[in-house]
Amino acid sequence: MVKLLPLGSVVIIDTEKSEKILIVGRLVRKDIDSNVFDYCGVRAPLGLNGEELVMFNHEDVKRLMFVGFQDEDELVYSSTITKQREDVKKNNTKDW
Repeated sequence: MVKLLPLGSVVIIDTEKSEKILIVGRLVRKDIDSNVFDYCGVRAPLGLNGEELVMFNHEDVKRLMFVGFQDEDELVYSSTITKQREDVKKNNTKDW
């Protein structure tokens, strides 16, 4: 079972570009008809600047640069969405 990274984590998903992505959302989709992605993020250090959010899955993470904030609430929520993610991936569905 994949444990999703907390918000605020910084990852690299393309080693050729070495572009850092700051995770700002989990279990998201681009629109109602698209697949669910594990994460959405913004390019660091640019942040949210009107450009499209970067959508990606846990398997796309090539390097973990920083682990985001974790407290009791995060640990409980992370456990819940990790189970939801497994259901979505197992059923290969867009619904969750």
